[in-house]
Amino acid sequence: MSTRFTNHEGLYPLRTFDLKSTASSLSDSPLSSTSTLALEDDHIRSTFFSEKLGDGSGQCELPLTTLASLTDILDQVDIYDIKYGKELNPTASPFTPKGHSQLETRASPNSPNRHRNSYASSPLLRHSPTYHAAPVQTTDWLSIFHAAIVHPRPTLPVLAAYARDLVDTTQWDQSEEDIIELTKRICFQAMVNDETNHEVLAPFAREIMLCLHDSFAEHISHSFAWHLREGTMGVFKASWCTTVCPNAISYHTAPSEEYVHTATTFLHFIGDLFSMGILTKENISMCLSVLAHELVSIEHIEAIRTLIESAQVEFWCSPGETRPSGEMMRRFIQHFSMKVDNFQDGVTPFSVLGRLAGPEERDAKVHEVLSMLSHWWGGDSGLGL
Repeated sequence: MSTRFTNHEGLYPLRTFDLKSTASSLSDSPLSSTSTLALEDDHIRSTFFSEKLGDGSGQCELPLTTLASLTDILDQVDIYDIKYGKELNPTASPFTPKGHSQLETRASPNSPNRHRNSYASSPLLRHSPTYHAAPVQTTDWLSIFHAAIVHPRPTLPVLAAYARDLVDTTQWDQSEEDIIELTKRICFQAMVNDETNHEVLAPFAREIMLCLHDSFAEHISHSFAWHLREGTMGVFKASWCTTVCPNAISYHTAPSEEYVHTATTFLHFIGDLFSMGILTKENISMCLSVLAHELVSIEHIEAIRTLIESAQVEFWCSPGETRPSGEMMRRFIQHFSMKVDNFQDGVTPFSVLGRLAGPEERDAKVHEVLSMLSHWWGGDSGLGL
């Protein structure tokens, strides 16, 4: 079932809320377990933030900001902690997410033409121990949550009503563990194949966040958004980033088809959270940077295509603009093409699943990515295609 969450006449109007968090606000506390993928890492930095275009056409117009911080949810030492020398301060005060008080409009860009693959059976992200099993079943809000995500006609008014009922069940300002459990449940449902309408998860999460803001306080809603970002990015790292998780998708781990499919379709959820304003442009940039750095197979190309399609054209637009940034697209295309060229001659059969996938299939997937960007830009002219 496909559901559009737009602001057409007669539908519940999308409320506005500013969920943007700077990297500094996500890591103010020295006790934060967040692992920062700093822009000093050349592989990450080069995807969008190189000093100049390849043709020497001028300085980058994009800000050189630190990428969004990520919580390390893996049962292993995070190599980024070692590389960048993170030190824990045992006397630091507990971390409290912060956010801006100014409200900002962000309409849902969900397209009626977005194609969804069916979600794979069972939660197959086996290398993410915090999220690979279902959260506890003893919460007061669980039945309300389940009813919302299986509702036969989940319009925005319906989701808003369920969100209000869910928020009313618990004193969310009394225990951060309740918020963590709720965000774990949302991530878990995004990974499983059951009666869940997966397309409502991000809009429902947004309504929950808004109700937390209305019923409690801004910092409670920001805490919810922060933990949801952390959980989502943690699942992504466990699935695709071999630098952080050696068991992530690669030729060396021989992943199952179901595992790769689940990890790929989870990227739809990531794009939906960006569309709802919960994930930031920095989050999507980080994901694309990791996928480009790890690009060794057609499955990685498909993951890049899936994420770009889900985040939609808004990801490529500068703040306040409706037309995508040609510079941002050119930088990505330049880096993406270079990574494809680096693996195409030395790797066969091009698939981490061990099946035979030749250059034709690889080139077709690359063409899908480039055609999508060209369509949003309005033609090949100016993108170097």
